[in-house]
Amino acid sequence: FNVGGWHLIPPEREEMTTSDSIDYMWYVLNPVLDENGEASFEMVMSLYKDGKRVMRGSPRPVQLSKIADGVYMAGSGISLEIFKEPGDFRLRIQVEQTSDKLEREGNFHFTIAGPEGDETEG
Repeated sequence: FNVGGWHLIPPEREEMTTSDSIDYMWYVLNPVLDENGEASFEMVMSLYKDGKRVMRGSPRPVQLSKIADGVYMAGSGISLEIFKEPGDFRLRIQVEQTSDKLEREGNFHFTIAGPEGDETEG
């Protein structure tokens, strides 16, 4: 997909390797703007492995790109090379408009495969 200058390719599978990355984006429709015409948003990423939270990032500001009147988008990516162990994961992304505390979240479930050739020979 080519959306607002972003090139997104949906994964063919839920099983990924440490050489993959996850790219994500979202739209914001008609956000509340401050006196400078800016919208103020924060994002928090959390990571769960096998159902247990293993990481929660600190809130960080989000830079929105205006696509059209009242339509904004933002996004980023995360490289999976930081994952040292295989397993079932969930990436949770929470986005909050700081002016009115309106919050939304998205979840992406994926599996990191073990190294190839990891089988024990007998």
